[in-house]
Amino acid sequence: MDFIAIDFETTDIKNRVPCSLGISLVKNNAINKTFSYLINPEMQISPCATKIHGITNQMVSQSPTFPLIWEQIKELVQHYPIVAHNAPFDISVLEKAAKRYNIDLPNLTFYCTLELYKVNYPELKHYSLNELCDNFNITLENHHCCSDDSCAAAQLMIKLASDESTIIFGHAKEKYRRRSENDYIEGNITQKHNIFEIPVYEEAHTIYDKVEKINFEGAKFVITGDFKNYSRAEIKKIIEEKGGICNDYVSPKTDYLIVAYQNINVIKNTADIKSKKLMKAEEIRDSGGKIKIISDEDFIDIINDKKALGDV
Repeated sequence: MDFIAIDFETTDIKNRVPCSLGISLVKNNAINKTFSYLINPEMQISPCATKIHGITNQMVSQSPTFPLIWEQIKELVQHYPIVAHNAPFDISVLEKAAKRYNIDLPNLTFYCTLELYKVNYPELKHYSLNELCDNFNITLENHHCCSDDSCAAAQLMIKLASDESTIIFGHAKEKYRRRSENDYIEGNITQKHNIFEIPVYEEAHTIYDKVEKINFEGAKFVITGDFKNYSRAEIKKIIEEKGGICNDYVSPKTDYLIVAYQNINVIKNTADIKSKKLMKAEEIRDSGGKIKIISDEDFIDIINDKKALGDV
């Protein structure tokens, strides 16, 4: 199987503008070459994003802007299917960058290793990139370094493509669709899975509470939406390690609702981009309840700032 694996790092955790890109070219199920680019986003990189990927404003100030990067990568994007871990985020970064600079993208076919591993290895508890690499003995030295992450995603896909019993499905344009064996360059890949609808992410329309400190011990948390740089399982693990309790449903006993990017294909209120959890939390808060509604960006800032942690 031939493909390119990509990973974007962005100016903030809302994946608005790319500041770095890694591409790994795979030919005949082996990594042929890896490219890495720093990108001048023509806007400030948030401190929270820098904490995650280590890229500063100074590092990208003299780097080429996305249109110049596109001239270097467009032939790869035009000729190869794309692989990424949590692909909807990386594809959305690419699409937003293209729209920002009036670039016409080709028809994209891509594969999401996060979804594919959930289908093929349902017994696993965690599916973040670093945890899958640990589980399958794949080297990932610098997580959130785009070149290392693209190599890791490529190796995860190679593992799937090397097993004839693996279920592989691709995404084209707006939804997952079934593909025949002839659609693949190398073939010999079994197609068994139903059609999937790709997530379309937007920011929730709500008023966030300004929370500068969290006392985790015994506090009850609920999460709605998906994070760019963390899996939901990773966020729950962080909360539980600090003494917090994670619940699936919002109730008057909930202390904090963390709101990440909302998938508009599944949320209740698509006009205001609100999940049922968020609407319930707003109802409780408006009635005088204790619940605090926190953005994912503010939450990441808090967990990265020891002074803001009530248990420190």
